This record gives sequence, structure tokens and C-alpha cells, in this order.
Amino acid sequence: MNELNSFGVGRISEFSKKFSAISTYLGYKKFVGGKYKVLLFDSSSWIIPEIKSVLKIDKYEYDFIDVHHLNPENKKLSLEDYLQFHKTLIKKLIEFRPDCILTVNHAAFDSIGLLTKILDQFKIPFISWFVDSPLYIFKNPEPQKSNYLYLFTWEKAYVRRLLDLDFKNVFYLPLACGHENYCDVKINNEEIERFTSDVVYVGNSNLQNVYDWSSEYYNEPDLLKLSDEAINIQINNPEKQMYIILNELDKAKILSKLNEEEKLKFEAYCILKATAIYRENIVNLLSKNFNFKIFGDEKWKEKYANFYYGSVDYYKDLPKLYKCAKIVINTTSFQMNTAVNQRVYDVFFDNGFLISDYRKDYDKLFGKNIIPTFKSDYELIKLVNYYLSNEDERIILTQKIRDIIKEKHLYSNRLLEMFTKVKNNYHE
Repeated sequence: MNELNSFGVGRISEFSKKFSAISTYLGYKKFVGGKYKVLLFDSSSWIIPEIKSVLKIDKYEYDFIDVHHLNPENKKLSLEDYLQFHKTLIKKLIEFRPDCILTVNHAAFDSIGLLTKILDQFKIPFISWFVDSPLYIFKNPEPQKSNYLYLFTWEKAYVRRLLDLDFKNVFYLPLACGHENYCDVKINNEEIERFTSDVVYVGNSNLQNVYDWSSEYYNEPDLLKLSDEAINIQINNPEKQMYIILNELDKAKILSKLNEEEKLKFEAYCILKATAIYRENIVNLLSKNFNFKIFGDEKWKEKYANFYYGSVDYYKDLPKLYKCAKIVINTTSFQMNTAVNQRVYDVFFDNGFLISDYRKDYDKLFGKNIIPTFKSDYELIKLVNYYLSNEDERIILTQKIRDIIKEKHLYSNRLLEMFTKVKNNYHE
């Protein structure tokens, strides 16, 4: 990565001129065929298999390039890796002639904007769908800006922040469900025993990540005090964005000592720690009141050994768990101030039942008071007791929500909306 940075922004135009002759081959009209032609950057994101399953259907033609190795956290990543990827990309563009490129969380894009400049020159529309915070990825936003870039984010609050950074084409696009064969799983007796419970919580504790970040970066008294105050406010005001909380609290201008990247990282740390504390509070409450099991990372075992039943695989285990548990409790990361997370769609689609903390998008996506949601410990306990005592209502409500998901909230719905918006906003 250091080699890439030393390459320098000033060399971008020199590099792209080598490919000026190729523009002749890439001046074809976009979005004029009967099907959308999509070139997918195949990264390690959990949502990629869902996207692939949709792109395989008749409405699309698609091809992909493996970009797993282009992770910025890869310490061995070199300029040569990026140059080889660009050669592969250009060959694919000439042969496949896509209408657009799709990536998730801006995977494969370098920090100095080399790939952005290349696609700009070729006038190829490229889409980045964020299902994680875009702000730290765009810690240096200027080289990433392009009239041909279309940003979609699963959390509505990030739309305004991206527009404030002067990105032009920014859209809200929530998560969905896409497991066509999700309900066809077979469960053996051992799995039934493991996953059966009145109430379950699925999710990592985040405790190790919090410890690693705090010990490395945030052990100064002023920052610790600011983070503790912000975290307390966040837990009690989940729809308020953390950066607003921090700015309101920072009367002593502690954050002015940090550069923009450091501010974003500190915000991310506060969100991570607030989420960890909140999850532990909910788990503690449930463990004291119900027949209860926890599934997630081993950090849960340190305090809740009697309730901990190991980690679970997203595709192999969770569909079985959702069938066996009477009620799944969902907590939303404070990274999502309005959004519905993936678990909500998955549980109901698999004929399970879920109770979640409240976010505004529940009303928008499912209708007011359709999904059982809570805003306090009291409401959570009351809802769990009610639905444990009313199995018929659980079954009826699950079917109602599942029907809504099948009609409105599949990944096929989301991708069609995405590509239609890009087509309607694309101008050569």
C-alpha cells in the first residue's frame, strides 16, 4: 500500500493516457439492451452471494472479477497488484461490454483514485453499495469523486453526510432477503436440541474489538471521558448519530486535536463500544428472565457460560436456529440509526419469529406496528412474555411479515431498483 501511495496522484493522468486508445472500444451505448449487463467485483462481503443469486436470473447478464486480494488491510498489497487488476478489468470491459460495474463497500478502489480516473476516462458507470459505514472508507473523499459514481447506502443517515462531502449521485437502498432455498434445510436431533429455546440471542459481543481499539488508541483520560459520555447518550438515544453527539459534548474542543481520519476512527470506536455495552445489557436482562440461549463469539462465555451455545455459521446454522427457537431477539448496531438489519428479513423469511429494538425504517418498510419492537427493557420483557403465551399469534404474524418480504423486500427488488436508478440518472 505504501508503494501505491508513493506512486502519487500526479501519475494518474500519465497512467490513464496509456489506455486512451482503448476508449474507442468502450464508447458503446449503455443500458440499451433488453437485459442489464453487470460486471461485479467479487469481494469478501457477506452480501455478495445474495447479489450473485439475483444476477443469475433472466433479467441480467453478468460477469465478475475476483477482488478479494485488493483489501486495503492487506499489508502485502502492492502497486503491481493494482496494475494487474486494471489490466484484467480493461480486458473484461472490452470483451463483456457491461452497462455498469457493481462493487460492495467500494471494494477494489484504491485510495489515490487511480481506478476512479480510469473509469471516468472510459465513461463507465460504477456503483458502490454500502452495507457498512462509508465514511471511514471515504476518509480521503476527493480522489473518489466522479460523475459516473453512484453510491447506495443501507442506512439513510449516511445519504446526507455523503452529499455534504460533495458526492453527486447518492441514494438510500435498504437491505432485503434473498435465500431462495432458505426454508429447505434438514435438522437432525442434535441440532434440534442445541437450537431449541424460548428465547435466543444471536450476535457477537464486540468486546475483543473494543478492547483492542481502546488499548491501542483511546487510553487518554480526555478521550475516555468524552467517549463514555457519548456512549451513554447514544444508548439512550439510538436514532441520534454519534458524530452529532460528540460535537455537542466536545465543549473543550478535544476533537480539534485529531485529523479527519482520526475523528472518523474515534467515532467508529464510540459506536462499536456503545453497541457492545448495549448488547451486553440486553443479554443480561434476558438471561435473568427467560429460558435463554446465546450464540456468537466466545467472549460471551466468560460471563454467560450457562447460556452460551457456541458460534453459528450464517448459511449452515442460522436457518435451523430460526426454525427451532420460539423467539429471536434482535439488537441493532448504533451504526444504523434508522435502518433494519439483515437478521430481521432472514428470521421471518425462514418462518421464525423475532422481536427487535425500534428503528424508523420498520414503519416505512413494513407498516406501522407490524414488526414487534421495543424501546425499553420493560417493553421487551412484556413483548416476550406476551408472544411466548400466544403461539397462534406468532404464527399468524410471521406469515403476514413473510408475505410482505416476498412481495417487497427481496434482493431482486433491490437490485432492480438500483440499476433502474442508475440507468435513469446516467448521462454520457
